[in-house]
Amino acid sequence: QDVVSDLLGRINSLRASLGLPAYQLNSTLSVAARNQAQWMAETGSISHYRPDGTGPRDRALAAGYPTNWVSENIYMGSDATPNSAWQFWLNSSIHYAGLTSTYYSDIGIGSYSANGSHAFVLVFGNPSGSLPARSPSNTNTTSSSSNGNGDTQAQPAAPPPSFVVGIDEWGNIKHQIQPGDTVGHIAILYGYGWDDIPMLLELNGITEDDLLEIGEIFLIPPADGTYTPTPEPPTATPSPRPPTATFTPTPTMTLPPPSIFVATEPVATVTATPAIRVSILPTATIAPDAAPLPSATSTGGLPPLLVVVILVQVGVLVVATVEYVRRR
Repeated sequence: QDVVSDLLGRINSLRASLGLPAYQLNSTLSVAARNQAQWMAETGSISHYRPDGTGPRDRALAAGYPTNWVSENIYMGSDATPNSAWQFWLNSSIHYAGLTSTYYSDIGIGSYSANGSHAFVLVFGNPSGSLPARSPSNTNTTSSSSNGNGDTQAQPAAPPPSFVVGIDEWGNIKHQIQPGDTVGHIAILYGYGWDDIPMLLELNGITEDDLLEIGEIFLIPPADGTYTPTPEPPTATPSPRPPTATFTPTPTMTLPPPSIFVATEPVATVTATPAIRVSILPTATIAPDAAPLPSATSTGGLPPLLVVVILVQVGVLVVATVEYVRRR
């Protein structure tokens, strides 16, 4: 079974299990899909956009598709097969949204192998309407067609889908959220990819955790770009400056660095003298009328401590002399 029949069978079986109508294989979209698959395989680039800025809508229009209401699934690898591509798309919410979308009726399928890489591309399309252009005035443009007699008649352009409720002042498409919409679903509907979701969330001031409310407006930048206003920073209001404190210098005293003193202990010199045996004499009883010891005032002004020391020494000498005489 060829790649196109294999993938188309898988996609429509999935859609049937969900009660959705089958996609119709469109030859024009298949040309655009194969063209992108070839570019990816030959350059080794996995991207919806080429260096010149062209994307899925540009390729579909260039191939001859009547509207720019298209989106794209891509897959490539050195070991890529239709089955691995299918499994990847099934397990990626944004790619799964394209497989099960209710906004598209046509599909193009393309594959290409080169330089050891195998690329697979799906292009989804809706031929009955087109996405609005950037300027509101462009929503009423006309196209020309021939009546077969060489006359050219003006034909009104296809109206935008019902969920496109207008364009804001900056050129962003105003998408009214429908039941079952997700950010990934909306992104792929307008030709954006997974990498563009952070940009869409930031534009709408929401996060991935926020729920989409049915009936609310979700802004989408159009294919040819948009201007998103950047709020100017608020003008800073100068606040009164506090009075500047005047400091009066206080003279300070500069002290010389402290001297370093090294304490040296004196070395005691001991002179050995013959030992004198001292015997303790019986305690002498001093008569009550004994003369008192001389006071500090009778020593000629000597310090009391020195007087005591001298008296002790004299006493020791007296005792030693008495003992010496007694033993002889």
